[in-house]
Amino acid sequence: MNQLAQQTIRNPVLSDLLQSAQTAPGTGYFSALLTTFATIILIVGALYFFFQLLTGGVEWIGSGGDKAKLEGARQKLINAVIGLVLLFSAWAVVQLVEAVFGVNILNLDVPVVGQ
Repeated sequence: MNQLAQQTIRNPVLSDLLQSAQTAPGTGYFSALLTTFATIILIVGALYFFFQLLTGGVEWIGSGGDKAKLEGARQKLINAVIGLVLLFSAWAVVQLVEAVFGVNILNLDVPVVGQ
C-alpha cells in the first residue's frame, strides 16, 4: 500500500519538460509553463508574419496594376516586416537582459517560501 502512495502521476499529453516540472514545486511547473508558452508564442508569431508576407506578395503579383490593390498589398508587406522586426526585437531584448543582468527570464527560478 505504501508503494502506491509514492508513485508519480504522469500526464501523457504534457511535454517532457512540463512532465518533469510536475514533480517540482509549483514554481518549477510555472517556470516550465512560461518557457513553453514563450516558445509557442514566438513560433506562432513567426509563422503568422511569414504567412502575411506570402499573402502580401501574392496580392502584389495579382494586383494587375490596380493602384488600390497594389497599395493594400504593399501595406500588408510592410506590416508583416514590421511585425517580424518587433517579434525578433522582443526576443533580442530578452536575450540582452539575460546576458547583462544574468536573469534567465524564460526559465524563472522562483524560490519557494519557507525553504
